[in-house]
Parts: sequence; C-alpha cells; structure tokens
Amino acid sequence: MRQHRLFKVEVTAEGRKKFNAIVRNISTHGLRARGEIPVGDNRVQPGQPLKIQKHGFDAVSGTVRWNSGQEFGVEFDQEIDVEQFSFGDRNTEGLLKPKDETVTVRRSLDPQIVVKRPGFSRRIKR
Repeated sequence: MRQHRLFKVEVTAEGRKKFNAIVRNISTHGLRARGEIPVGDNRVQPGQPLKIQKHGFDAVSGTVRWNSGQEFGVEFDQEIDVEQFSFGDRNTEGLLKPKDETVTVRRSLDPQIVVKRPGFSRRIKR
C-alpha cells in the first residue's frame, strides 16, 4: 500500500556527494523522491545503491529503480511496515529505528510544523 507523504531526507549515493531529497510517497517496498541534485549525467542512475536517512534516525538502504529529471524511485533492501508509518499523535512506533536502539522496532518520523504543497495551506497541530 502506497502512502502519500512529504518529508525531507538526506541521500547518500555511491560515488556522489550527499544531497537532500523530499519523499513524496512511500510503500512497503520503496519510495518516490525529488532530489536537490543536478539533472543529466550527474543524477542517480537505475541500479545504483544508496542510503536514505531522516535526521536523528538510522539509514534505510535501497537501490535506484528509475529516474526522471530530479525525481527517482528507490526499492528498499528490506520491506517496511507502512501501516505503522503515521504522522499522527497516537503513533509512537513506525518507519525508522532511532540510532541508539538495536531492536527491529521502527519509530515514526517527526511531523513537520508547516507542510508546503502547491494549492494547500495547512499547519499541523501538536
């Protein structure tokens, strides 16, 4: 099941500098993101391994499956449980595990205070 989300991550691609990306949707097997990377020959290429990290959490590894301009798709090396991925106040367990834990329980990403989307204006309440 695909979940539509907008959150910032740092991407480390093999043989390239780290760059920021905005995840647009995420599923059990992968994600779609738009990166702050140059287009053309410098963009991430299909088959290229990379790591995706949200600040304060461990990285998730995967492989680029497609690219189009600054957008790209990643297939995760291991499946994740999308049902636990939520930005709601009730969720305390979710996608990525904190750096200091060694268990496989995954924690959700922090909600963003302001979500900017074309045509929408909304603040998330804490």
